[in-house]
Amino acid sequence: MPNTKNIKNIKVFISYRNIPHSKAEGDFLATQLRDVFRYDVFIDTLELKTKGGVKWAETIYENIHTSDVLIVLLEQETHLSEWVQREVDVARGAHVSILPIAIVEQEELSKIVRDVQTKLAISEMQFLNFTSSDPHYPPILESIESLSKKTRDAQKAWSDQLLKLRY
Repeated sequence: MPNTKNIKNIKVFISYRNIPHSKAEGDFLATQLRDVFRYDVFIDTLELKTKGGVKWAETIYENIHTSDVLIVLLEQETHLSEWVQREVDVARGAHVSILPIAIVEQEELSKIVRDVQTKLAISEMQFLNFTSSDPHYPPILESIESLSKKTRDAQKAWSDQLLKLRY
């Protein structure tokens, strides 16, 4: 049974390639994570489209910095997106855990995903597979939970290290 409230205040950022398939899968996943599983989710297609005058690049970067997990949706040529590359790099710099999720059919999975992960410099990370036509949430939810703890621990250690250096 899904949580009725996000009691751990876990914030998820979804990064995707700006093409129809990625947008649709990202929107579907974001809606499910937000409405069913009660995570605080940022995806630009849902957050920025109704707000005029917003500095969207600044808003994206701020939301990555305040997220616990960055989900990067992987499909063929995702690595060609300058914004996906930026978002992954910003997450890495902010000590935000990255969860790669493949959104390709099973027969395309291994080669495409491995190539894209290598080009995004996240090949050491295990990816999960997800499609809106056959959603399977438990591995994603378990990963979000464990990675959010990892992020919070890493950010605390980094903050503690900065305090030591300052004094």
